[in-house]
Amino acid sequence: MHLDAIPIEHFLTEKFRARAVQAIVESWNVEPVLIVEILARAFREMGVYRVSHVTERVVFATMLRELRHSPEIQALLAKQRREDLTRKKSRHAD
Repeated sequence: MHLDAIPIEHFLTEKFRARAVQAIVESWNVEPVLIVEILARAFREMGVYRVSHVTERVVFATMLRELRHSPEIQALLAKQRREDLTRKKSRHAD
């Protein structure tokens, strides 16, 4: 538990290893740092720059919601799926 508020980026990086987060992202073929950057940007847009021990649960719940429903993350995942499909097709053509 943190006694002082920590930067949102640090909180997200730390919580990215949580079991609930890993259950969501385990099949994603995207660098975690990209996801954390997207999440940090979303939280900053919401006005969240630091996380205190009092707000950890709410911010974590919001993090999980954003992982599932963020349009930017969903677009990134769709792009990655298209690239993976293109790579698979090109391998079969050879």
